Amino acid sequence: MSWLCLNSPSRFLAALAMAATLVTGAWAQDSQPAAMPQAPSASKPAASEQPKPFRVGEYSKGRSHFPNPIAPYVGRQVSAPSLTNAPRLAPGLGTNMSPEVVREILQPPPPGEPINSPMGRERYYNKAELVIQVTDTNVSVGYKQPYTSSLTSIPWLVTTNFISTNKAFTDQRESKTILTTEIDVGKFIIWASTNATITSGLGGPPNLIYIKDSRTWNTTKMPGVRLVNGQTLPSRSLTIATPNPLYTKGNYNQPNPAYLGGTNTSNTKPASLICDAYTLLSSSFSDSASSGSYTSRVANDTTVVAAIIAGNSPSGLIYGGGVNNLTRLLESWNGHTYTLNGSLVCLFPSAMATAPFQNPGVYYSAPTRNINFDSNFLDVTRLPPGTPTVRVVVPAE
Repeated sequence: MSWLCLNSPSRFLAALAMAATLVTGAWAQDSQPAAMPQAPSASKPAASEQPKPFRVGEYSKGRSHFPNPIAPYVGRQVSAPSLTNAPRLAPGLGTNMSPEVVREILQPPPPGEPINSPMGRERYYNKAELVIQVTDTNVSVGYKQPYTSSLTSIPWLVTTNFISTNKAFTDQRESKTILTTEIDVGKFIIWASTNATITSGLGGPPNLIYIKDSRTWNTTKMPGVRLVNGQTLPSRSLTIATPNPLYTKGNYNQPNPAYLGGTNTSNTKPASLICDAYTLLSSSFSDSASSGSYTSRVANDTTVVAAIIAGNSPSGLIYGGGVNNLTRLLESWNGHTYTLNGSLVCLFPSAMATAPFQNPGVYYSAPTRNINFDSNFLDVTRLPPGTPTVRVVVPAE
């Protein structure tokens, strides 16, 4: 399989993608790779060399000259000191850039953390305009302006036409029942556009929804979030962020049937899916058949247009199926194609959906993959809501 993923979309959708591809050992097929040789140690600079002064450049716009070291993959393991020709990334989260720290962008802020702190500015909870929180005994919904701490509560009964918390299905990769917070995007659009409180408070439908399902989970069950009826997105675009595993069912963000399966994204909305792990379900996925053999779950062709930040779960020391398996599957895809137009970014291991990747034939069969970079991301005005800011350190000119 040969495909182009990620060129330089701008800020994080290029820079983070470079790091993600290098970190996750991407460009792999649906099989375990042979052992990869270690890269040679980086040579030490001559003692006479003097360090150059550095300046911090803010990559807030698409730049055609942004370095693009990604090329067709040649299998080898690259140690951190050998990541040459790629700028050091500094997303503004402080000096500790461990995957566990970066994953905190998915979590609500702890008490006392300033919203304008480096981490506070990147937390999706703080960026959100609609917040949905689910526990074993309660569902709370509220709206707010981005980077404000006070939520205006919305009665739960007012939102039950587009939010459901009583559905469940089996994720066979995880071998768990998924307690689902399901969002019907089509019904959400109608609700948000006709709700006078929302339209007057936000100027239109919320463009960033933060969802956290904190229901009790164990070895047999786990809370997750699923998006359905999302072929058309709201007028102000849409980002969905959650610390839970996230599932989309059916076509997402491609309203023109003539463009399904293709690369024409001229009529789509800026969109991103930010989550612990991302699973793509076709429209034929049936909850009632989810616990049976994957061969009984025959997929149909599906198109998704979105930037995706998701965790992975390595099956060995480092391998998690490669970048083509960052999008997880649970169906029989033989003879069918899924099309993904967007950008794929992996910044951390999954903390909830941690079952390791397995080769096809256990819980899914491999599709024909049609994965393409969405060139809309080269336009800073068409970035998804809440896109993180990345700064790089470059030599002074």
